[in-house]
Amino acid sequence: MIWMYAASGKKLKAADLTKLAELDEFGSKSDWVWVDILKPDDKESELVATLLGDEKTLVSDVKDGVYNILHMYTGYEKRHDYTLLSLPFVDLGKELEIHPIFIFIKEKMIITWGCEHCPTLIKTVLRMLKDHLNEGIKPNKYFILSRILREVVVLDSKALVSLRERIDKVAGETHEKSGKKALHTVFELKKQISSIHRLLYLKRRLLCDVKEEMIPNIRLDEEAKPVVEDAINDIDQDLEFVDSYDRGLDGILSLLNLGSIHRVEASINFLTIILVILTLILVALELAARFGEHAALSLLGLF
Repeated sequence: MIWMYAASGKKLKAADLTKLAELDEFGSKSDWVWVDILKPDDKESELVATLLGDEKTLVSDVKDGVYNILHMYTGYEKRHDYTLLSLPFVDLGKELEIHPIFIFIKEKMIITWGCEHCPTLIKTVLRMLKDHLNEGIKPNKYFILSRILREVVVLDSKALVSLRERIDKVAGETHEKSGKKALHTVFELKKQISSIHRLLYLKRRLLCDVKEEMIPNIRLDEEAKPVVEDAINDIDQDLEFVDSYDRGLDGILSLLNLGSIHRVEASINFLTIILVILTLILVALELAARFGEHAALSLLGLF
């Protein structure tokens, strides 16, 4: 599915994109066009490849989920007449999942390509765009870009709330029970935290490059720049939270270690008591044996 959006006075017009010729006509009276892609079929993928300058390999890699995966989807590159930004957001279901969204910046066009987890994000930005137009304010492609960047950071922050709840749950369970299962859970959480920390760091660096105009084709205006700055500040706060979560898990590990030490001490005390009892039994048996031997000798002496 491919949608295209453009401003028409105070309204946001939208239509399905099925042919490239439609794109030129659709955006002829607007300074910008926003093309949004979601789960394109083979025919739509060919259209996207043509739109990007016959980028069949790139389109195939994005569809297969392998583009830029070594860098956790976070980065940018200049290709043909556009700049491609790729950045992920975190989702915490049963496991940590990372979902990328790709943004192509052209001179008068912005193209977004997300996965099945992105529609809510896109709808949020569309609502902001409509509100902006209704107020008679003329937005541009950087309005769209800056809001998408900020909403991606918002999704990360929401995921961190879920992570905090999991850590609190593990901490509560640690006071009640401990063992290998709790230890495994803590190390899994620390592994997730490490991945999230790296992702946030890379994302912050990318947004700083956007803000400092170090990325080709991106020159934020005075309205978009503060939005990106807010997103960077949110990432800084999230990084502090992640560090505190990691320290919290270290505290849980200390409790688990203390619990293990106490269990070992209890086992040693129990074994010591058993050893003392067994020793007393052996002494009693030995005394009984000696008494029996002495009694037997006494009887023999009588005869």
